[in-house]
Amino acid sequence: MVDTVAPGVTNIITRHPAVLAHSVATLDEYSAGRAILGSGVGESAVYNIGKKPARLKRLEEVIGVIRKLMAGETAHFDGQDIKVSWPARKVPIVIASSGPKSLQLAGRIADGVLF
Repeated sequence: MVDTVAPGVTNIITRHPAVLAHSVATLDEYSAGRAILGSGVGESAVYNIGKKPARLKRLEEVIGVIRKLMAGETAHFDGQDIKVSWPARKVPIVIASSGPKSLQLAGRIADGVLF
C-alpha cells in the first residue's frame, strides 16, 4: 500500500502557482489527505523545452504563494493578487535539491527534501 501520493517533482517554470496549488489540493482530496507536493527549479524538464531553471529566490517566492493559496489566503504574484476558492488544505511541500544552497532553502521553508 502506498502511504503518500505525489506528482514527483513539478517545476515552477511551466506551472503557475495557482495551478500547482489547485492540482495538489485535488490530489490530496482524492487520496484522503495523503498528497505531497514535490517542486523544484526545473532542471531537465525546462532544459528540454529550451528554458533555464528558476532561481532559488523565485522558488522561495512561489512556495510562499502556494502555501498562502492552500491556506485560503490571497497571495500577491507577478503584480497581481490571486486567490483560489476551494477549502484550505495543508499539504506538505518538499523541494528537489542537489546543492548546498538549495538544501539550505529546503531546510528553511520546506517540509522535506528530495535528493
